Amino acid sequence: MKPLLRARLVWDLTPHHEVPEVLKLLGMTAPGPDVATLSCADSHRRLKRVEPLKADFAKMSHMSAEIMIRTMLGGAVDELDSELVALLVKQHGEVIRVGSLVSAAQLLDAGILTYSRTTK
Repeated sequence: MKPLLRARLVWDLTPHHEVPEVLKLLGMTAPGPDVATLSCADSHRRLKRVEPLKADFAKMSHMSAEIMIRTMLGGAVDELDSELVALLVKQHGEVIRVGSLVSAAQLLDAGILTYSRTTK
């Protein structure tokens, strides 16, 4: 993975006060104060672009998680406590939602993906 993209993903996925430590855990160099300020602002700008998509991503992520959990567990899902299955769906849904939003933000920022803000 390209170092710049990896650093941007860390900024978009991590609470900003934890970014230097996460970068170090990934074997990357933490930025100096000036670069950190710019990186933080860039992250906020990227994430603001996907703000209108949050509700749609949340719905699709939950549905995707439910499909994935039921597919992974197969017939065993019926033998598990329904609260456990619901928790698994919720946790996986959150991971899918966040990963999808951040990926969309990166693709929009790079000009690879575009969308129009239309109302139905």
